[in-house]
Formats: sequence, structure tokens, C-alpha cells
Amino acid sequence: MKQKNVYVQSDVFYQVKPSELLKLEILIQTGAKYSPYLFNKAKQYSYADGDLAINRLQFTNLEIFTLLNKAINIVKDTEEYINYIITNTFSDDKVIYYSVPPGTIRFYDFDLICFYNGKVWRKIKF
Repeated sequence: MKQKNVYVQSDVFYQVKPSELLKLEILIQTGAKYSPYLFNKAKQYSYADGDLAINRLQFTNLEIFTLLNKAINIVKDTEEYINYIITNTFSDDKVIYYSVPPGTIRFYDFDLICFYNGKVWRKIKF
């Protein structure tokens, strides 16, 4: 039997924003820490000769919480994150101004997880 290829595509990803940290913290405290995190899997992606790695992703709520907390701790003292917090707290234009806020994590594959520091995307590890 021929083995299918697995691909990673830069425009196909799952994303978790810093605003979800509180929701994840509540899930962890209520005993759902080892339950699978439910990505918005509205669409399955595929190629004729293989599959995209994103279709195989599975993380627990605790793993997502840990990664998101790590990304936020990396960016929390940056000018971009402070501006995001101020804008998010005091402005009515928060949705328009920060469609991708600093501290956002994108998942492409198990080994390819990135966070946004307000300027560029950087790889993050467990």
C-alpha cells in the first residue's frame, strides 16, 4: 500500500488568540485539562496524493493554555502588546485595529507552531 504524503501549507492554520486564555483557564480548573482542544475544524484540507498536517493536529486544553501563556509572557513587555492591551481596554476600535493581536499562536503542524510578537511571526516550542 502506498503511503500518503503529508504537507504543510503556510495559508492553512489554526489560530488561538490571547483573549482565549481566560476560557482555557476555566476549562483547566473545571477538570477538562486533558480534554482535546476543539479547533474550529470547519474544513478538511487535502491534496490528490496526500493530506495536510493540520488535519492531524490534536492538543489538550492544558497544552494550548501552556503555549498561549508562554507566548503572552514573551510579548507582555513589548510596546506592541502594551498598545494592544490599552487599545483593547479603552477603545471601541479594538476589533478593527488588532485582527491578529500580539501573543496569538498559529498551528501548522506538531513541530511548526508560531506566535506573533506584534511585528513578525516566530517559532515557539513546548
